[in-house]
Amino acid sequence: MKRESSKEVIAKVTKLFGNDGQLVLRLTDSFPDEVEMEEPLFVDMDGLEVPLFLSSFRRNGVGKAVVAFDDFDNDYRASELVGRELYAYGEPDADDELYWEDMDGYTFIDLVSGMSGTIVCFHDYSDNPLVEVSFSGTNVLVPVSDDIISSVDDEARIVEANLPDGLINLYSYDDYDE
Repeated sequence: MKRESSKEVIAKVTKLFGNDGQLVLRLTDSFPDEVEMEEPLFVDMDGLEVPLFLSSFRRNGVGKAVVAFDDFDNDYRASELVGRELYAYGEPDADDELYWEDMDGYTFIDLVSGMSGTIVCFHDYSDNPLVEVSFSGTNVLVPVSDDIISSVDDEARIVEANLPDGLINLYSYDDYDE
């Protein structure tokens, strides 16, 4: 598993330029020196992350650029972007590799039940990797799956998950009569 790429504001759309949907951007210091036309920039619109693909890019002075985006090819459409920040996702460094084996001792929070526990072990089964979590002394095996694990915060040492109903109860023997 890799750490999430970081979302970084790299420009702000300041105004329209010309009459064919071109825009002027004010670039931040983190704007890349080389622009990759096939990589999207992103903008938040109505609570959604919208990818924007450059159809043209031209630097204009030191901290500005004139751009055009696919699907925003007229002034009416392009004006929807004026005043908005554009961001990109930075690639994680090669040394940012994050492994489940390194997460022993992390706090594990089930967002469904609100229970929290501690990761005690990782079991690397090729077809079904599992993380072993201790919930109040009861060890539970949790599948390492994107459907279950919702986030990993390496800095805070917290793993959040949405465990299937009844998974923790499978390991509780209090409900069984002998």
